[in-house]
Amino acid sequence: MAHYAFADALMNLVLVPTQSASGYLADKLGYRHFFIFVLIASIPSVIAAWKAPFPDPPDSGGEADAAADGHEVVAAGAGAPA
Repeated sequence: MAHYAFADALMNLVLVPTQSASGYLADKLGYRHFFIFVLIASIPSVIAAWKAPFPDPPDSGGEADAAADGHEVVAAGAGAPA
C-alpha cells in the first residue's frame, strides 16, 4: 500500500502546476484556441497509449475463440468422453 500512496502523491503533485499553466494559457489564447491547442498536444499521448503493448490482447485465443474455430473446449477436471 505504501507504493500506491507514494505514486498517488507524485501523480497529484503534477496537477498543481498543470492546472496553473492551463488557466494562464486559456486566458491568453482564448477558449477556442486553447481547446485546439490541447487537442493537438494530446495526440502524442493517444498514439503512445495506442501502441503500448498489453499483455493479454482481447483476440488472443480464449475459450470463445477456440469454440469458434471448431475446437472442442474441455472443462478442467473433465475426463475423456465416453
